[in-house]
Amino acid sequence: MAQVVKEFDAYLHVGTMVLVQIGLGKPVSRRLRSALRGWRHGQFVLLDRPELSPGILYDFEIGHPLVIRFLRDGLACAFDTEAIDWDSRYQSPSLRVKWPASMQCVPFRKSERLRLRIPCTLHTAQGPDMEAEIDDVSSSGCRVRLSRRLEHGAQIRLSFSMPDGAIIDSMEATVRNVTPAGKGFAAGCEFKVGQEALESDLAFFISTTFERQRIDLQPGRSGTRVLLVDSAAESTKRLKDHLEGFGCEVVQAQNAVDALYRLRMSSPAVAIINHELCDLPGLELGRIIHQHRDFERLSLYLYGGRQPGLGEAAKAGGFFAHFEDLDEIAQRIFGQAKPD
Repeated sequence: MAQVVKEFDAYLHVGTMVLVQIGLGKPVSRRLRSALRGWRHGQFVLLDRPELSPGILYDFEIGHPLVIRFLRDGLACAFDTEAIDWDSRYQSPSLRVKWPASMQCVPFRKSERLRLRIPCTLHTAQGPDMEAEIDDVSSSGCRVRLSRRLEHGAQIRLSFSMPDGAIIDSMEATVRNVTPAGKGFAAGCEFKVGQEALESDLAFFISTTFERQRIDLQPGRSGTRVLLVDSAAESTKRLKDHLEGFGCEVVQAQNAVDALYRLRMSSPAVAIINHELCDLPGLELGRIIHQHRDFERLSLYLYGGRQPGLGEAAKAGGFFAHFEDLDEIAQRIFGQAKPD
């Protein structure tokens, strides 16, 4: 079960490998490796400044949203934050990020295997790269289908993109078994330990996928599932009450980063987004959601904001409608017919 933790100093350990996700609100989101250097409760978290490539430091934008991910004692942990400042000292460049209000933790088991089909590139030291396909994966290993037989104990590297957009680049693994499979072979591969940043990305995706499946199987969930994204508590409560009056199951998110997490966890049929979020305009969040191949057809509705032309911009951006009156939203969307 996913949990939100507000007091989390005990989860932070100096030297922990972390993954810094950069570019929320941009067409391309980067994920760079870093390490936890220290923190001051309520003020900041200090990290190694990530590199784009060896010797090339990433230039951050002050105030731009970031997501920090890491593993701790069987939990895949993540929190949203923003860059405060950084330095470029030659021997130890650092990055300071804002102390987060909360952290999300999802338990995972290394043995929990997820069935899926992902194209991958397999690199070996003995021959050319091979195109292959991963058909199940866990945070400790995977099974790869390929056309050429590999030797037991072979050292390989795997590169692939996860369905949530995370890029796993050159994951080191050892071939533990090889069996015939159709016209080719299936290789069972064990990931090498010590690849914390890549393992964190895998564990977070696998854990949230299983958590979403558990949510979907819970009894009494027959109403239309709606993701409601609003940073204001008063308007959230009013709109939630209206939606539940029409039999909807409401999943709440307080900001854009939380919304993207809840989106994967709950797979809603409809997302209703306040344009005036605390971290990103709702119009921009809708664009990001529709860029994800799993949610490109999700029904989106926008409300709030009185900028001239916002309604036209919403429709041009893939929203079904923009509402200015909070109290009319539930009636207008669900009063006559529920969306497919």
